[in-house]
Amino acid sequence: MRRPSRILAAVLASAGTLALPVPAAPAATGDLVRGTVVRAVAEAPAEAASGARAGDHGDHAHGDGQVVDGTATYLSTGERVRRLTGPGVDALPPGSQVALHVEDSGSDVLRVRSVAAAEALPAEVAATPAQGPRSVRIVMAVPAGVPQDAQPKTEAQARGMVAEASEYWSQQTGGRITFAVTGVVPWYQSAHDCNGFELLQEAGQRAGAPGLQGSGHYVVIVAPDRSTETCSAGFSIVGRDVNSGAVSFMGVLEPRGFAHELGHGMGLLHANTADCARSQDVVPTGAGRGRYGCAGTGEAARFEEYGDELDLMGTTWEAIGSAGALAVDRLGLNPGAVRPVTASGTYDVAALPVAGDGRTYGLRVLDPGSRATYFVELRGHADAGSVPALWWPLGVRVTRLGVDGESVLLDPTPGSVRDPRAEFVGPRTIDYDRVLAPGATLTTAGGRVRITTISADRGSARVEVRVDGGGAPGARPDGSVDVPVGGATYNVRGAILDRYRAAGLTAGPLGAPRSNEVALAGGAVSHFDGGSIYWSPAGGARIVTGAIRDTWWAQRAERSPLGFPVGEEVPLRGGVVQAFRGGLVYWSPATGAHEVRGAVLDRYGSTGWENGVLGYPVTGERAVRGGAFTAFQGGSIYWSPTTGAHVVRGALRGAWGSLGWEGGRLGFPRSGEYPVPGGVRQDFQGGTLTFVWSTGQVLLTR
Repeated sequence: MRRPSRILAAVLASAGTLALPVPAAPAATGDLVRGTVVRAVAEAPAEAASGARAGDHGDHAHGDGQVVDGTATYLSTGERVRRLTGPGVDALPPGSQVALHVEDSGSDVLRVRSVAAAEALPAEVAATPAQGPRSVRIVMAVPAGVPQDAQPKTEAQARGMVAEASEYWSQQTGGRITFAVTGVVPWYQSAHDCNGFELLQEAGQRAGAPGLQGSGHYVVIVAPDRSTETCSAGFSIVGRDVNSGAVSFMGVLEPRGFAHELGHGMGLLHANTADCARSQDVVPTGAGRGRYGCAGTGEAARFEEYGDELDLMGTTWEAIGSAGALAVDRLGLNPGAVRPVTASGTYDVAALPVAGDGRTYGLRVLDPGSRATYFVELRGHADAGSVPALWWPLGVRVTRLGVDGESVLLDPTPGSVRDPRAEFVGPRTIDYDRVLAPGATLTTAGGRVRITTISADRGSARVEVRVDGGGAPGARPDGSVDVPVGGATYNVRGAILDRYRAAGLTAGPLGAPRSNEVALAGGAVSHFDGGSIYWSPAGGARIVTGAIRDTWWAQRAERSPLGFPVGEEVPLRGGVVQAFRGGLVYWSPATGAHEVRGAVLDRYGSTGWENGVLGYPVTGERAVRGGAFTAFQGGSIYWSPTTGAHVVRGALRGAWGSLGWEGGRLGFPRSGEYPVPGGVRQDFQGGTLTFVWSTGQVLLTR
């Protein structure tokens, strides 16, 4: 068996003298965490929302491990709920069970490096609602640090708010969504404050609906008026769908706020705006939700959370407008109300809200180039009486589906204008004229969709949608593409085609295709000049290139213990890493590409990954009699079924190697190194090695 060459020659069989100093090992913290994805929305502090704009987003920030303002993604591991950060976390579906590799599992904020596993989610919500009203459980709670009101809110008042919110949602869905109170927990003093998840979990337990989501009940916490001094105006868990149920906190007792928070519980996110000086459309920058650039200019868009003031999921006013087409489509309870559009044509659209009469109330348009989704809707007679209609022109509007499911209202007539409300609420930089007027056209960022209003009044509109099926060689009716290369033609399709488009097609780093899509056990692959795109249900479509692909292929690719890729190359200090279902493959110029997986990967993460004492791997996993090992720049990790995975490095590793490694009399390590008076020690199956600081000797104890 070939060993790494970093071994000192001068070693005594029982007590050798070694010159290499060995620092104390870092404290081990787990790197693999499992739990349930939770998405939560915290509104502005209630005291800031007591004026006209009850949904405004303020600067009410909380500490690590607690609720943060706006929309954020968290991981619930039972007793703890912690925020997730890192690329792609907002794409994790709420309620899904995941296993994540994180930088420090002991931190209050978990920085995700890769998704190790994700449970397949159940089918989408059915196109018919559950029978009868949806259950609401009211919990009257006094959070810690908040005094009770002199005249506490009553159960009757809370029931009245639910009744008015139910009436609103019934009007928005043609009677398909209503709510009814099925239980009330009377006032009690909680030991938890209103800025963390503990109060929500406690309320769910008391209401007989445990868990933050998925109980089938909508739990609404009603707090005293004095909570407006320290608590959010509203705070909700985002539900999976209209039937899952979720927990909400209400710092303000008003029907529009109840309707807004129940919308979050049904899976809806905020209705926002994005403004550009010269662009009609925006594109995600990849930096997370709320981060958009102006199409074609490279400028940053002005993003306004809650900015769509005609939508309940935007700012809520005394008189609120209708739920948008995106929300109707997301709720999924009005079949045909939002019509999918994939081909050019002329379409009639009725003004919102949905009446449940079989008419079309919105269009869902897919750009075949960018794969972005747009919604076309008409704001007309039902919105005319709302306060924002004083300065928001009514007519045809176009919204874009945002990064994590949020709504982004586009501006067909870009440019800043004077805010007509400045004398009431102060000047802002939003262009309120967002109507696609008759004769006007909006062209999407991908350039493949053009939306034109032919005619519109307060009750209906006629819209022309032009979808360019070209723009890629040999587009087929099924959406796949034939790409001619020399004398051959290769077909690229489905999710692999989507990823290929995102990479720039033939003009991007992948270049021209070199194979048709090849079916694999559990997935598919297409090969290109510059790499390959592999697809699997769990990992999606992922690019694999260069030395990492070569190493993965040498392990038998998707048939190896590594399985399919679940991420793409991530740059690191001094190298890159790519995540696969069964582990990671690291590459650096000094070490090449090597895989790390299983219990060895878990132990490697506990040392700080490539930035820790071990550095980058210099071998892949190597089998030995009774176990396996992986060598790194700063040592090795050995594993056996009976001892687990442990780091061996420095002088202790050198002495152990001189005695025959795991095949010698000491066997496998049973621990990592740990401090003792005057040195450090490590236990093995057949004895103990101790490094003495003062003499530089390694002592063997049987």
